[in-house]
Amino acid sequence: MPRGLQRLATDPRVPWLLALLALAFGVPAALGDHYLGDEGLLSWCFAAMLREEPLAVFFWLKSRPPLALLQAPFAELGARAHAVMHVLLGAFALPMLAAVARAAGQRSPNLAPTLLLLSPLWLACGPAAVSNSDALTGLVLVLYLWRVRGRPAVAGALLGALILIRAELVIVAVGLALVALVAKRGSPDRARSLALAAPLLPALYALAGALYHRDLLWPLRYPPALAAPPAVGLFHAHGYAAGLGDAALALLALCPFIVLFPGLRASRLPPFERLAALLVLLYLLAIRGLPALGLFNFDSSPRYLLPCLPLLALALARGLEGWPQGQDHGRTTTLALAAALLTGHHIAQSGGGPALLLAVAAAALALLLVRAGPRLARLALPGLLLCAALALPALLPATRLQLRPEIRPIEAYLLATPELQSDRLIVTNIAVLGLRLARRGLRPPDSFLLHLDQVHEIDALTAAANGQRRAIWSALQRRFYAPPLRPADVDRQLRGRRVLFILADDPRLPGALPPARWWPRLTERWSSGSAFIATYDPQQPPSP
Repeated sequence: MPRGLQRLATDPRVPWLLALLALAFGVPAALGDHYLGDEGLLSWCFAAMLREEPLAVFFWLKSRPPLALLQAPFAELGARAHAVMHVLLGAFALPMLAAVARAAGQRSPNLAPTLLLLSPLWLACGPAAVSNSDALTGLVLVLYLWRVRGRPAVAGALLGALILIRAELVIVAVGLALVALVAKRGSPDRARSLALAAPLLPALYALAGALYHRDLLWPLRYPPALAAPPAVGLFHAHGYAAGLGDAALALLALCPFIVLFPGLRASRLPPFERLAALLVLLYLLAIRGLPALGLFNFDSSPRYLLPCLPLLALALARGLEGWPQGQDHGRTTTLALAAALLTGHHIAQSGGGPALLLAVAAAALALLLVRAGPRLARLALPGLLLCAALALPALLPATRLQLRPEIRPIEAYLLATPELQSDRLIVTNIAVLGLRLARRGLRPPDSFLLHLDQVHEIDALTAAANGQRRAIWSALQRRFYAPPLRPADVDRQLRGRRVLFILADDPRLPGALPPARWWPRLTERWSSGSAFIATYDPQQPPSP
């Protein structure tokens, strides 16, 4: 490897420079609401609700209690500050991951954080303020405490807390705990205290919650999410409609270098990176495979993939170490890339878009350079990194985290028609609308229209007997997107009132606003392909 590149790959100051690059992207994105969405805003709402109803919210698994507790002191700073804090905390994952790679003996310890930085999904999740980003940072901190600082018990306790933030992390947690438990004596992976400490905080939390709920089995009765989508009929069936093209784009958004993952040969990886690769494989199969079989109630959002990214980056970084010297992964990689190229072409033709085909073609070209000898091989890895950086603008939309495209046209229409808002109740089912309108000097919505499945989820995941459900609904009235309006209360609260509806076109909408009673009296004022604005006047006769 040329001396300059070798210095960049090993200099301990480089990860901090990478962190500054992450901040240069993330802070303006957070302040500009580029990735403002329902989930990130809900995380902020939970933190604010914890201040209102501490016990009810803390023992509500849906609220991701450790994260809500951590963020509650800063909730009053606002949603933008909440998103900026996510970006700041996420940036620390880069130098910590470099330290983990260095402790693992990688010759290019700065490569793993570089792969993390070049992940479109990681870049978007920070300013989106979703809890998946916090789970990734927490997992990197677990690896840092264990592998770098030699504090496996503390790492294990943190790992247990992470499960209460993102339940899907149990896949990674069990894997790390088993390795720490059964590793050979004298192995750097041996750390029984990590395995013993991992269940400690969840167990203490469950016991404390049993006192509040007066029920030892309360985590099973009120889990963090519904075990299955609501029944078809009364509720909209979410389903799991992700196809092959969707899955491929989601994986590319996670890491453009994932096309090289099939070429990693476990026999050539040290034990730690071999474990990382195995956990990545298990995690991806579980998150994408089990919901497709109807076994878990996860949707197909790419953000669920994020927590495995640090392990993927460590495994890939080790596998790419030999490239500058002309060492590749042999026939396994060649065959894997040839198969991926054919698959990519099929997916691109079937609607998955050209991004996968281009990414695999770039990886194939890099492999050819590696096999062409040491003189050309030194160009392979820098070329691949450059391709990944150039692909970021094309892959960021695949994260599905951008601000809803109809928000700005809605704002423009409302700014141009202030008379519609003056004496009407404003009702919406768009979560971010209240925050956006307030920032534009417009009147925020008076009510957030809940759909039947959302009401069902809140009621099913909270206890009524001890007053938790009542306390949660009370906190939602003060600390939610806007005061919630349940479908059962629509007629009582809106009949006879002049109303301005600002609604996303949602298949669940008829369950909240029965068309026979409401839609004939609505006057449409503005519409796009995914949202509309309409007024309701009690004296107005039904439209023909």
